[in-house]
Amino acid sequence: MRRFLWLGLPSLLLLPVAQASSPVPTAGQYGFDWLKGEQARCVVVTPALLTKLRQCEASPGFGSGPKPVASCKASSRSEYIIYHNKAQCQQELETMKANAP
Repeated sequence: MRRFLWLGLPSLLLLPVAQASSPVPTAGQYGFDWLKGEQARCVVVTPALLTKLRQCEASPGFGSGPKPVASCKASSRSEYIIYHNKAQCQQELETMKANAP
């Protein structure tokens, strides 16, 4: 019994790390497709959009403002940066556009 517990302990320690590295956006949050550049706009994350989002990762965002929930690829030409609310999304969208080349 002790051996079983000892072998299982390392996998339990890794569980929070695995969850932290794969952020999951939820419906009702807001995001924008940053690959659209000047045409990007904040949209509400709907269940339909959630089905398109793949490969979600942690993202540093575009400035010193609010940190995003996640960065998720929707396709090879579409990647959404997701925020907790519309105000955070809008602030970071404006920061991104202000710093564009």
